[in-house]
Amino acid sequence: MKLPRTPSLGRRKIVLAAAMTALSLGGVVNVVSAPAAVAAVSTASAASDSVADGQITRSEVLTRSQSWIDEQVPYSQTGTHTNQYGSYRPDCSGYVSMAWHLGFPRYTGNLPDVMHTIARSDLKPGDALFRRDASVQHVALFMRWNDAAHTSPVVREEYDYGHVAVERAWSVAYANTFASMRYNNIVDDGPTPPKYAKVTRYGFSNGAGVILAKDERDGSWATLNPDGRAGQWVFDGDRIGAILDGNFLLKNGLYDSWHLMADGHDVKQIALNGGRIAFSNGAGIIFVKDEFEGPWHTLNPDGRATQWVLNGARIGAILDGNFALKEELDGPWISMATGGDVKQIALNNGRIAFSNGAGIIFAKDDRDGAWHVLNPDGRATQWTLEGDRIGAILDGNFAMKETLDGSWLPMATGGDVKQIQLKGNRMAFSNSAGVILAKDEVYGNWHVLNPDGRATEWQLEGSNISAILDGNFGMKEALDGPWLTMAGGGDVKHVQNRDRMVQVG
Repeated sequence: MKLPRTPSLGRRKIVLAAAMTALSLGGVVNVVSAPAAVAAVSTASAASDSVADGQITRSEVLTRSQSWIDEQVPYSQTGTHTNQYGSYRPDCSGYVSMAWHLGFPRYTGNLPDVMHTIARSDLKPGDALFRRDASVQHVALFMRWNDAAHTSPVVREEYDYGHVAVERAWSVAYANTFASMRYNNIVDDGPTPPKYAKVTRYGFSNGAGVILAKDERDGSWATLNPDGRAGQWVFDGDRIGAILDGNFLLKNGLYDSWHLMADGHDVKQIALNGGRIAFSNGAGIIFVKDEFEGPWHTLNPDGRATQWVLNGARIGAILDGNFALKEELDGPWISMATGGDVKQIALNNGRIAFSNGAGIIFAKDDRDGAWHVLNPDGRATQWTLEGDRIGAILDGNFAMKETLDGSWLPMATGGDVKQIQLKGNRMAFSNSAGVILAKDEVYGNWHVLNPDGRATEWQLEGSNISAILDGNFGMKEALDGPWLTMAGGGDVKHVQNRDRMVQVG
């Protein structure tokens, strides 16, 4: 790799909340756990007008946040506090997650997924003040201004050990180091706003390439392409994209007709991300557009892309073994790493990462900043980004970092980890026997989801776990829940679940 020489990175010492223990699993993998598991799932309550991850009024946010102040809930990064509004981790981001009625307690690394930046002058009760940098990672709820000049905010927050949830004023200097943010689903009080609910789309395909999907767990399957022959297919919002006979087709809903997006029988990869639509062909040329009826933008006329990803407005690609990035469709390619040895890239909410042929992972949060070398010895066979976390399989073991400069935390040892996933607070892995293990807290105990193994594919989405077990589609709606049979017959080849918000009532 032709990279600037990177100094040795000091590892911040992380003191574990409990002694790590090793548990043998079938003599194959040792899973690392601690005695105290932390429940991390919010439950809907009759006391709430909103639904988890749905629209919520500012008055309900204030009512929910006041409850912890009334109860004098002490700050903690372990354990949960439970009241009529559900169970949430009582730290800064857990408190905000509870107030906004999120489906699970987020942390500062993935809280930006559900909020957006606003002008300081536009702050309203129930919005957030947010900071995440090397020295401070904190979020608080904005309540009102403490002065006529609108420089000193009054906030509600869980802010440190030895303190309880509190409403207090911040100094001007401290407040100026925070960004003004708004929850994506917060609405002003007034006429009853439309309500939204989270709907999970379930899908699978069989050996003939027939795709079946539905939006109700116990509903009937819709057969999307009775003639089969689907190569790749993806869900995003209400859209379904598929490669059928080498052509790119798109549906805008389960019962919409297929719309031809690209023909010629040479489409090799497709992606949908928000409103963005993209594909590449056999020459490695990437085509993208942001309007369904709009023209395609040809991003690399010379082709030779071996991997590419979409994330927000950004497009990342491996071109001739080098990592290049576009910040917008018509923008230039920005060189991120050269040398011809880039093997995998990832973009995740501002974080940029890649690995090379030696399995060394590089990551950074500032496009023009220095790369952090995460594992100088290399040997990563799979790695993934989720919020502030990085998970990796190193020498067959599952390790995780909670920050770029943090230490690797051993999650599972034994040298037999084959697949890992991080999703929200949930982390999971499987071994060569196809046994899946998952948990919702770093220092919690692993749940063995299928002791008999034989999972050939599995996926995390929200609270659901989907898997192909002996060729059948099974799903769990909770870690301790039963496996629900979604499709039998022994011929399921690929499964996919995706959550989305839809208006109800």
